[in-house]
Amino acid sequence: MIDRTHDLPISRQVKALNISRGAAYYNPRPVSAEDLAIMRRLDELHLEHPFMGARMLRDMLNREEVKIGRRHAGTLMKRMGINAIYQRPNTSKPSPGCQSAFNWDPRFAFNRDPFLGPGGTTALAPAQPFG
Repeated sequence: MIDRTHDLPISRQVKALNISRGAAYYNPRPVSAEDLAIMRRLDELHLEHPFMGARMLRDMLNREEVKIGRRHAGTLMKRMGINAIYQRPNTSKPSPGCQSAFNWDPRFAFNRDPFLGPGGTTALAPAQPFG
């Protein structure tokens, strides 16, 4: 991508690629062996308990004599691309304009169908035309 031996200056190469100049000089630090071991254990714990977030995983690791803080656990989880699986707030509220089973048009008549079993309903044609 960036050729340091090319006649075109790095600043122009970066401008042509539409990236920042700092990105051309950035060298990521290697992950330490200690962090790799923690990440491996975090992955194992996350597979066993996918509902655990950074705080609970931190507590589990502290019980195993691995000293780690909540922020570091969260950072490693972010780096690994894992997060807790739980119901987020306001997921049961319908979004604006959402058509759900509770928002039926009152002009529809409902008929119980014996072939659908208990609680089965079918919508018939509207009693009045729309409009």
